[in-house]
Amino acid sequence: MSRTPKLSLSLQLRMVEGEAKKNQAILEQQIEILESQIAETKRREQNLTQMNETIMVALNEMNNGAKDAKMVNTNSQPWKALMLTP
Repeated sequence: MSRTPKLSLSLQLRMVEGEAKKNQAILEQQIEILESQIAETKRREQNLTQMNETIMVALNEMNNGAKDAKMVNTNSQPWKALMLTP
């Protein structure tokens, strides 16, 4: 009957500490990845907000200018109704 040798307490402790350090390193990497993703999401949100504001300003300017200008209106292509005539 063969018995596996009992590991000394200090060896067991080193193994547990090594596993804990490995787990800690993995968790720290995951935190870094998540922080990076948060920063990228914030940049995207700022860009989209700025783009939205720019579009709204352009639409307001077009609407204000459309009061004085004639609008091209074609039923087959409704997007052309937004084009100003020269």
